[in-house]
Amino acid sequence: MENRQIDWSKTSRIYRVVKLTKKYFMNLEEGHFIESDLQYFDKTGKAIPKFGEYVAPTAEREEQWIRITSSLNIYHSVRIYQKRSDS
Repeated sequence: MENRQIDWSKTSRIYRVVKLTKKYFMNLEEGHFIESDLQYFDKTGKAIPKFGEYVAPTAEREEQWIRITSSLNIYHSVRIYQKRSDS
């Protein structure tokens, strides 16, 4: 399983906690980090989100949505981390 840790240099704070729908997801700004509230525990007992990725560019969203829905039961809550401004 890939490392799904947030790169805090690109992310600032939790922006929202929402039930993720396709319409909402497709309208998110590129660069936010989304992380599922569903977790599993690794061998050390650390909670790992079932899904966590930066929001892809618009052209890649359909493919990303397929990954999300295959990882999660649709309409579960996700945490959306605000992208940090470059200024």
